Amino acid sequence: METKNLYMVRIKTVREKKVPYCGESLTSAEKACDIVRPIIGDSDKEVVVTMCLDGKLRPVTIERTAIGTLDQCMVLPKEILKTAILSNARGIIVFHNHPSGNAEPSSQDRDMTELLYAICKLMGFELIDHIIVTEDEYYSFKENGGIK
Repeated sequence: METKNLYMVRIKTVREKKVPYCGESLTSAEKACDIVRPIIGDSDKEVVVTMCLDGKLRPVTIERTAIGTLDQCMVLPKEILKTAILSNARGIIVFHNHPSGNAEPSSQDRDMTELLYAICKLMGFELIDHIIVTEDEYYSFKENGGIK
């Protein structure tokens, strides 16, 4: 019988750079946007960002999870939640931008929010918000009743 090697692996979060942040709890979508807008607000492609928060709603990590095209960005929920698991997060805020400048959600945005909400609940995380960011405005699913 032929034997094969089985490798033990270690998964590690690598800090890339610091993002300016005041250390306060994020109590509004506007505060969260102030952190993320410099990262994706003026991008010419759709970008998905995952922000992981601790039990006091303070950000612990932020990841650019996916980069798409001019008008779409395909990302699987497992890619979003991978960061949350590695960060030992209580909850997440998911952001993406609309390069068109129109922050209104599409039907795909609404569907993704519902799917993420259900998966987060199943996995023991809280989907705190899904926010669409443009250079000048934002749309918060939580503020507009799309997240309970």
